[in-house]
Amino acid sequence: SNGKYTGGGEENQDHVTSCGMYGVVDHEGVYIPSIVDLEDTGKLLIEDIVAADIKQVLLRVASIQNGTDEETETRLLGLPSDTVESFRAFHHPGRLPAFIWLHACSGIEERILKGFRAALGSSVIVVGGSSADDGEMNSDHYFWLASNKSSSPAAFECIKGRLAISYSVCYPSVQTYFSFWSGYYPTAITGRITSMNGPREIATIDGEEAISVYNKWTGGILGEKGVSSAEEKVIIAESVPQPLGKQLGINFNQEPYYQLIHPIITKEGAVSIAVNLTVGDEITLMHGTEGSLRTRIGRMANHIVKKKYNNFQTDVQGALMIYCGGVA
Repeated sequence: SNGKYTGGGEENQDHVTSCGMYGVVDHEGVYIPSIVDLEDTGKLLIEDIVAADIKQVLLRVASIQNGTDEETETRLLGLPSDTVESFRAFHHPGRLPAFIWLHACSGIEERILKGFRAALGSSVIVVGGSSADDGEMNSDHYFWLASNKSSSPAAFECIKGRLAISYSVCYPSVQTYFSFWSGYYPTAITGRITSMNGPREIATIDGEEAISVYNKWTGGILGEKGVSSAEEKVIIAESVPQPLGKQLGINFNQEPYYQLIHPIITKEGAVSIAVNLTVGDEITLMHGTEGSLRTRIGRMANHIVKKKYNNFQTDVQGALMIYCGGVA
């Protein structure tokens, strides 16, 4: 919230505690939250543990669909008969969720998504993002506040400094449509990764130090930070207008689409990033303007309404939007 919604004036912001939450009112929908603590899990097991947790959630969903979940049946007793009939018709056995709402800790997102695919297949949409750090780009600290599995009054759990994910399996009673647009465009500048210091640190591009190549590509956007140094320097603010991208495929308009790669930290000529890459990957310099980044949500909403309007059975009820914190 950047201190705009907590009250107390700017001079007191350091002493203000605030909490952000979201909720859904949808009597005919089903939304089941879960938290998975992954702190003491070996990285090779993360995919299996996430998949196992999702399967447990799906067992609860199956009991709801089959009319044997006591909590849901109790709730339905207080609703009008036509609402109950609609609920039964909509939540038939075997129905997959419309989407998963995910909040993942940074560093293991790829394994988490593999766990979702293992349990649900590749047809279920996953939306959301990764948790923020403590403001110092320190990957050892994660902050969480998310709904627990419990339905008790203590239904919130704060996990600090631990690897974890929170997610919700979502079966809204309304139609849902999705759109993604980064607000960035590819340039003609490309290179190939020739060495890595681990999956999230680019050492060299086309045989040269990664930081020197990136600074050259961007016309010196990093200034003094673009020079190789043993000192760790945070460069995410400078890299926001011109991140890197990796082409993932071709979209329905027959245009290439890209995975965004934000350079975050530089040290000794290498560049730390927030996604896993490998030697041999081709990367492209991307470009965005303040205007394109400010207006992308409006463009996405307009795109969905224009493209899908004939499919809507009712007027648009609302939207759930995710905007990158680094870009903001």
